[in-house]
Amino acid sequence: MRKWKTSAIVTLCVATILIAAPLYFFRPFSPLNQPLLIAEITLPQGTRAYLTQTYRGFPDFYDVHFYAHSQNRGWRQYYVEHEEFFWASGALRADPRRKILSVYRGARPMAHFNWNSNSYRLERDKPEEASPNNRMIDRLSQPPSFAPR
Repeated sequence: MRKWKTSAIVTLCVATILIAAPLYFFRPFSPLNQPLLIAEITLPQGTRAYLTQTYRGFPDFYDVHFYAHSQNRGWRQYYVEHEEFFWASGALRADPRRKILSVYRGARPMAHFNWNSNSYRLERDKPEEASPNNRMIDRLSQPPSFAPR
């Protein structure tokens, strides 16, 4: 009897993990092709910035993008990551002294945006690759729309 209880508990734990893990990492119930807002910030000089993730379905999962808007540059969309798992936490952190906005996934920096020069660089890129058009996907004529998180 005792052996049966132990194996039932182990089976239940394994089944729970096999069901819960995909639901956590893939979030299959996220709206398809609708950006979800992860983080937003307004910088001291007025530039607005957003971090989003968009569920693309299986097997692509999520695309992650950074948006920036300033009065003289309009809206710009930048690449952060693709074919990613769900970002449970992300942040935009400003360093006013260096004029750098950093994109974080958890505690790990992913990208940097210089709001003086409007240059953007992924953490994995070399510093000399930073430029206003590096990793820029699109110039948008209107603000992006986001689904509530």
